[in-house]
Amino acid sequence: MLHPLCLWVLNPATGVTVALPKNHSDEIAAGRGMMMYHGKVESNAFGEISSTGVYKALRIIRFYQRQLCEVIAVDGNNQDMWRKMQGPPATICCSKQMRCVVVDGVVYFMMEFYTTYFEIVVLPVEPGSIASFNLETEKWMTVQGPEVVHRHVQDGDSTYSELNLQLSLADSGGCLVTVHNIPPIRMDLWFLTDSETGMWVKKFSLPSQIIMVTVHPLLVLDDGRVYTRSVNKEFRSEDPRTGV
Repeated sequence: MLHPLCLWVLNPATGVTVALPKNHSDEIAAGRGMMMYHGKVESNAFGEISSTGVYKALRIIRFYQRQLCEVIAVDGNNQDMWRKMQGPPATICCSKQMRCVVVDGVVYFMMEFYTTYFEIVVLPVEPGSIASFNLETEKWMTVQGPEVVHRHVQDGDSTYSELNLQLSLADSGGCLVTVHNIPPIRMDLWFLTDSETGMWVKKFSLPSQIIMVTVHPLLVLDDGRVYTRSVNKEFRSEDPRTGV
């Protein structure tokens, strides 16, 4: 039986895997209740800090109603230990539907808005908002999503539950992309062109014939081709300009 905190890092060039420590950080391990309950890894990410070449892993752990955050530096010997960080600014999405992506040493998570709205009819964050964790500074920030996405429910184009299923994240050559999947109409790809001002630009719309809620872009290449993955792990590429 797998330990609930097991994580491995794979080197695709050599095939070597490194098992990360199963234990919690000292700060979390000392907390009340951790002796009886390990918590569950809800999401994890791995990235390189370009300025130093250091690799770090991040994991989000569910402990009862809280999301805890831990970080570890990763090398071939794996001598480092997990360290507790400040938790995310709001609850983050932890589904398998491409709600997390690493771009240039920053981990981006789609922020959860629907569950809280469903429970107390109050939006904790704007729909489409993104939590970012800088692996170098180890600080959280919040990125507002495209304004058009914010207005999608207000304009009567979707319900909050539908919008919750329509949003995901992708990477395009070092640029963060918000994916708005609107079946059976289109899939809009919004690029964060200026992180300081929060400017998003819609560069591509994929045609309706490939659009399903279960399809998520993995990567956008420099030539404009979009690689997608379905929930049954089928991969395909699509050129928005030609439909091929």
